[in-house]
Amino acid sequence: MSTPKITEDALFTELFTPLFRYVLFRVRDRMLAEDLTQSAFLKFLQQTHRPDDPILARRFLFTIARTTLIDYYRVHGKRQTESIEDADSEFASDDRGPEELFMHGEHASIVDELLHTLSNTESQIVLLRMTSQMSYDDIAHVVGTTSQNARQIYSRALS
Repeated sequence: MSTPKITEDALFTELFTPLFRYVLFRVRDRMLAEDLTQSAFLKFLQQTHRPDDPILARRFLFTIARTTLIDYYRVHGKRQTESIEDADSEFASDDRGPEELFMHGEHASIVDELLHTLSNTESQIVLLRMTSQMSYDDIAHVVGTTSQNARQIYSRALS
């Protein structure tokens, strides 16, 4: 039984918001996050051998976004230090999920400070899990580790 193929429009509709949230939490600048998210989608669409399977496409797209962020930091230096409380919430979900705590919660500044104490890999795993509700298998693929290791890193980071 094969997985149904996903169209480019459906992929964009389904993944823009979670991908944008992930990028926004990494750069903390709405305009820059929009640019980097669009850049990641363009790079994905320019790939001649991109996956048709929705799960693999999601993994591939988040991997592209991660490398796009790495390239950006390499050229422009450290992350901006704008508070997470100042981030625009236009794309926040109506559901009260983990991203709600990041964007609007009364503990946003504490969460922001705690994210800065984590290693780059730890903070990426936490953000991918909380902002995009990605599975540990998908997170492992994006950050280049095993599913079990991603689960352990996430658990330790939350502790």
